[in-house]
Amino acid sequence: MKSNIIPTEKLYVGKLNIGHKIGNLLTREKPTKHDLEQTKLKSNTLAKGAISLYNISFNDITNWKERIRYESIFTLFYELDKNTYICLHNGNTYNLKGENYCSDLTPLISCIPKISYKMDDRITCTKARSIFNVLFKDNNKDIYNRDKYYLDSFYHATLELHIGNDKEEANLAQVIMLSKNGIYPISGYTKKDNESFRLYNVIILMLENNKLLNINDNRINESNIKLTSPLKVDKLYSDNIKEDKVTIPKILKIQRINNKKTKAI
Repeated sequence: MKSNIIPTEKLYVGKLNIGHKIGNLLTREKPTKHDLEQTKLKSNTLAKGAISLYNISFNDITNWKERIRYESIFTLFYELDKNTYICLHNGNTYNLKGENYCSDLTPLISCIPKISYKMDDRITCTKARSIFNVLFKDNNKDIYNRDKYYLDSFYHATLELHIGNDKEEANLAQVIMLSKNGIYPISGYTKKDNESFRLYNVIILMLENNKLLNINDNRINESNIKLTSPLKVDKLYSDNIKEDKVTIPKILKIQRINNKKTKAI
């Protein structure tokens, strides 16, 4: 599907779970031909642009009944029907259940900002993979165009993400977009009303009608956002922005540079 034109509403991002027999994986028992094929499948899919979840807080899945442990990677899928998807990083077809299967699927279009970018209704597979890279992988590129907004419309904010019973955030795609911008949980997690949450420092753009755009995950009017302070009173941004208006990519660049410095301390 290198040059096929496909509808964007059929594109999803999520986990590809690749199964290994526990006996061969956790002991010194010699790997079978099938184990080696599974390892090669994972390596080839990552080499073609999928994302390893090794450093992100999403644990591998274990099916003790079948004695299979699944290693999960984040990739791009095209929906054939409600249970069948093609991975656009390896060309193979997967279901929602099976030895190798897909899960935690999020429509790609929901990860696209509703302002300062317009995605066509139909795109090539190559274009889809390019958008995937910009959204989730390339730390030096942003999906937003060069539209300018008043600096006093930007705010620091705290994003509160729910953690499920398996200690995973509710939306994997969202967490990967945050980590791309160098944004990680402020602390391990917090408790509220017997539910667990992680807190993230993000940047919000105030739009017309008081709508809030989180420029770090491209979502509008998230219910779990709390504004903390205007960017214009933050010396880091006021010193680097000399005009009244600024592009979102400029804000993101300053934020990423600061996050790297903070992490290095």
